[in-house]
Amino acid sequence: MRNEQKSKSQLLQEVETLRHRVAVLEKAKDITERKKGEEELLFKSTLLEAQSETSIDGILVVDSEGKSISFNKNFGRMWNIHQQILDTRDDEKMLQHVLYQLKNPEKFLERVKYLYAHKNEKSRDEIQFRDGRVFDRYSSPLLDSNDKYYGRVWYFRDITEHKKMDEELRESEERFRTIFDNAPDGLLVADAESKKINTANKAFCQMLGYNREELKNLRIMDIHPKKALPYVMEQFEKQARGEFTLGRDIPVKRKDGSVFYADINSFPITLAGKSYLMGVFRDITERKQMEEMLRDSQERLQLAVSGTNLGLWDWNVQTGEAVYNRQWAEMLGYSLEEIEPNANSWKRLVHPDDAPQMMEILNLHFEKKTPFYEAEFRMRTKSGGWKCFLSVGRVFEWDDDGKPLRMTGTHRDITERKKAEEELNEYREKTARAEQLASLGTLSATIAHRLTSPLTSVRLSIENSLADLETTSCPDTVTEYLKDGLSGVSEVVSIVDSFRDFAKKSSEKNVSQVVLKAVAERIVKLLNESARRAKVSLHLKGIDKLPSIYSNEKDLEQLFFALVENAIQAADGKKNRQLIIDGTVKDEHIELRFADNCCGIAPENLDRIFEPFFTTRPAGEGTGLGLCVVEHIVSRAGGKIHVASKAGEGSTFFVTLPINKGRRS
Repeated sequence: MRNEQKSKSQLLQEVETLRHRVAVLEKAKDITERKKGEEELLFKSTLLEAQSETSIDGILVVDSEGKSISFNKNFGRMWNIHQQILDTRDDEKMLQHVLYQLKNPEKFLERVKYLYAHKNEKSRDEIQFRDGRVFDRYSSPLLDSNDKYYGRVWYFRDITEHKKMDEELRESEERFRTIFDNAPDGLLVADAESKKINTANKAFCQMLGYNREELKNLRIMDIHPKKALPYVMEQFEKQARGEFTLGRDIPVKRKDGSVFYADINSFPITLAGKSYLMGVFRDITERKQMEEMLRDSQERLQLAVSGTNLGLWDWNVQTGEAVYNRQWAEMLGYSLEEIEPNANSWKRLVHPDDAPQMMEILNLHFEKKTPFYEAEFRMRTKSGGWKCFLSVGRVFEWDDDGKPLRMTGTHRDITERKKAEEELNEYREKTARAEQLASLGTLSATIAHRLTSPLTSVRLSIENSLADLETTSCPDTVTEYLKDGLSGVSEVVSIVDSFRDFAKKSSEKNVSQVVLKAVAERIVKLLNESARRAKVSLHLKGIDKLPSIYSNEKDLEQLFFALVENAIQAADGKKNRQLIIDGTVKDEHIELRFADNCCGIAPENLDRIFEPFFTTRPAGEGTGLGLCVVEHIVSRAGGKIHVASKAGEGSTFFVTLPINKGRRS
């Protein structure tokens, strides 16, 4: 076989001649000659392909020693190889030019050397360019009929745009997954034809008590009661056809067999060419219970008067007559006899700033644009103050023209809840500020520590130089320059000292006598609602028997807040968990224990939990300074803190604080 470069027309003619020759030899059954002909045909066909200008690939053919035999123009264009190098077939310069453009030339050469050593192997990989381009590289050996290696062909394809599209698609999918997983409503995707569940988000799994893998083995029919299946499947088919999107009051069956009701907003989607139905589930159990309780409102209102702590009312919209229960009046500080039996009784008590929004909500409901209304607003009490209420109402009777006749609803006093939410937000803001201050203090102390040593070295060097110069003759300007330098070092040292003072002063607090029971109860009350949503029960044991200690009360509040919230955040929200806070007196110290069964800490993280900025929570959630601040507070108070934890079970934080350390004599 010949290695010289030939023109494309010559190669085409030779290939056709060889094909004819092979066909003749096939008929003559001359196997040896035919094999030789096939080998030469394969080789020259490869050379012809390498010179093809229609291929989108860059093609290079080398002989058994790795020297270039043939290549197409696209190869030169893709690698930006100068025409002079191509014309002179300078393999060494060609290789240098190739390696210069690569992000990892060593890896490129390593693969080439490997293939020279393993001649019969095929290879496919990706190569990265410094300018951001990405090539798909494929190489195949050229073998004769006896598997003898006589050369290799390389194919290079620019896949930069393809990789970018893949990356954009991956980022898009990640964004969708994040939104999908963190949606507050239950989201479900099911095959429109087989009715099999494809996937669901966290909220839906929690609603039904299944995990995702369990749901993938179920169909739509498995998550609804049998009695309701004819209706449910009829709704499913209509929604899959896009006839309507919202199904109301649909019964849904949980894993434990219990049933709840949901409004299901569904719409068809197409994924990878298949038809699916995506459903948005909203649990309306509480609303359903309220509707059932308030049906036939007048009679049910009277029956419920003595057995509920809700303010109930029934309003004849046309006449303006309204009936209230005693609890409704007492919430505002009135007796039932003081309340006028008409709608103006509550309208005149609504806060002026909230009245327009309240009337807008009512009008939307009267126009049947909402199935029921739910709103928060303030009302004036008899004493002149304001209370916040959650009001829920629904029209149960309409006339023939679609105008509302009778409306019934409830008022729930949420004043304390709103105060607790505001207080909780305030605590979180204070905690965030404390964490920021702690991070500034840590940074200041670190900077001061890191600069002290080199500044001391510079100062001593200058002082020693000045001392040496006193014994020798030296221009006065040199001495003056050194003194100026020494003065500058002193100024920098002063700045460093101010950093150290900031780190120290940022943590100085007032000390007073603190009742631990009061602090613990205040924080538990503050976080009780967050704990309830996470299915964590909070318990105080023996805290009332502990003596008062001399410390900073705000520091202790922050300590309790951080450790209780840490346990709440560790819970998965699926199973019921608990946090027990107790304490004992040991010598002149108090030992507090915060023991939870909220999943525990991974062994590899135990030694790092008090490190500044260390967190296992997702990006954007938390600063990683909470436990660092707690350790700082305990240390400043002269105490100690450590943790015992078992992954998958729970953790116990032990906090030891001196009783009288901060007491002024």
